[in-house]
Amino acid sequence: METVSIDGVALTLASPDDHESQWVDYNDYVRQLEAAWLRLSDVEPPLNPRLIGESGLGKTTLACAVGRKLGRDVYLFQCTMDTRPEDLLITPVLTGDQRIEYRASPVVSAILRGGILLLDEGNWMPERSWASLAPLMDDRRYVESAIAGVKVKAHPNFRLCVTMYVTNGIIDWEHESEFDDRLQCWVDNGWIDPDRLHVGSASRDGPYVQVRANPEVRQVRREFSLITLDRPTWLRGKDSPSFHDEVIEKLIKLHGSADNLYAWLDVFFAFCAGKPVVYYSRYVPSPQIHRVAWRHRVRVIPVPLKRIPQQLLRRVRSFLFASLSRRQWEVMVQRVAEGRAGWLGGET
Repeated sequence: METVSIDGVALTLASPDDHESQWVDYNDYVRQLEAAWLRLSDVEPPLNPRLIGESGLGKTTLACAVGRKLGRDVYLFQCTMDTRPEDLLITPVLTGDQRIEYRASPVVSAILRGGILLLDEGNWMPERSWASLAPLMDDRRYVESAIAGVKVKAHPNFRLCVTMYVTNGIIDWEHESEFDDRLQCWVDNGWIDPDRLHVGSASRDGPYVQVRANPEVRQVRREFSLITLDRPTWLRGKDSPSFHDEVIEKLIKLHGSADNLYAWLDVFFAFCAGKPVVYYSRYVPSPQIHRVAWRHRVRVIPVPLKRIPQQLLRRVRSFLFASLSRRQWEVMVQRVAEGRAGWLGGET
């Protein structure tokens, strides 16, 4: 292990990650990450990009592949809910000959050697741990260890990237401002969404358009949606609560002046407590939205709605809602079982 001395304190550095990662690029993700790490002048610090997405998408692979493409050592640090500030920096260890040895974390090792630091699943790390990294992520570019009593300044080639596994999201499909009348509940709307086996969702519905009279079929447009991968909308058993139990029932009980955007978010953020939430919209969420989130230790990640491909937006923005009699339902189930397509015709 390599050892360096800072202000007379010997630090034993961690080894870089040696896992070989291959990345087949699309959508210019490699170029975007390289651009975020580009430093145009000595006084302008590089960006600290966040890679957000579901588990298994390749966020870690992408960061490692770009780091090695740039010829840098890559250091990984797995974030957890129990990560302490000292875990991120320097830890004293008692050796076999009864000496205290200061072990640098992958974070400090990357800082000193000018490597690429990847904080994996950073959304799980508590705020007090993030606070210890605050000077590193702006133009100060250093960290301080109270245990070792040293200030560690970042190498000019040091770069940082954070991956986040986000399971909760909000999509405002339509409104230009959070103060729109339809979000402040001056218009009477309800909550509706099809059931999903692996997704919990609730959407504020817009005007219906009838597309068929018999059976009655209406096209429903979503105006504002709450989505989670942590619970399905419904559960057959009662061993654990569903998204309907924890969120939708509470939304339905809101009435009058209390039935507005901030009340909806208060219910949803209580469900997401301690986790990040992605907020897709045409507007930037106001401090009032962030205050509601902070009450539940939720970090809101604003993302412009235009980041979602238009084709995908059109496909999932609306769905068909049918009102069937029992006989129509039985005929439809029979036709599906037989592999027959088409509507129910004159069945009543």
